[in-house]
Amino acid sequence: MKKYLNYKNLIIVLIVGLIANNVLLQIKVEKAIDAANDAAYYAEEASSNAKEASNNAENAYYSAQKAANNSFGNQCYTCP
Repeated sequence: MKKYLNYKNLIIVLIVGLIANNVLLQIKVEKAIDAANDAAYYAEEASSNAKEASNNAENAYYSAQKAANNSFGNQCYTCP
């Protein structure tokens, strides 16, 4: 009966185990990179939406100011 746990077989098992571990770690790293890229995309989209909301708020402010200036009370300076 041959001895199965000699040094050569042990080294081969360790190398195969390390390769399998490296493959699993690479898969986890790729998933983390994908998640980070998705987060960056959604952050840019949120930034764009915030800028658009800011512009809309500014336009609403100017429209309200224009409406106030065009109202009867602001046009009739000599009224009692």
